[in-house]
Amino acid sequence: MHHPNFHLIDQCYAEPFGQEAMARFLAAHGTRKRATPLPAEVRLGIPREAFRNAWDLALTSRAEYWEGYAWHPECGALPFHHAWCVDPRSGAVWDTTWRDVEGAVYLGVYVPTERLCATLNETGAFGILDKGVGFEHRTVADLWGWIDPTRPAALRDRDRRRHRLTL
Repeated sequence: MHHPNFHLIDQCYAEPFGQEAMARFLAAHGTRKRATPLPAEVRLGIPREAFRNAWDLALTSRAEYWEGYAWHPECGALPFHHAWCVDPRSGAVWDTTWRDVEGAVYLGVYVPTERLCATLNETGAFGILDKGVGFEHRTVADLWGWIDPTRPAALRDRDRRRHRLTL
């Protein structure tokens, strides 16, 4: 899926804000998506509360919690750590934090609800991949240990889909 702003997401691989480990992880395992308008039944969340907004939506709807990097035209030159939801039926991004998602792009990973809740209970933080919470406390190894980077991408994708369906 080509989008004219995906080149901005690539900037996250250039070690922004000391997040090189997360950027490398997302480069290997993340999925690129572009923003879509919210359906009428999905309400906007609290501004600047992306992780909590996505968490709330994932727990109260059919949406899946995703986390990674995002870029929005009104939020500066570089992508930053962000959370959003994805409708598992359509693949549409549901970002309840940004009022106008026109031009926004995302690079992230699906986080199972069970892992999300367990991490919130353990750390008290809504974000799961955050430096100092996720990568430095082996959360990513726990979350993504079933991904074997030596296997062909097609097989990893199949396993990822199979894993998601069993949760």
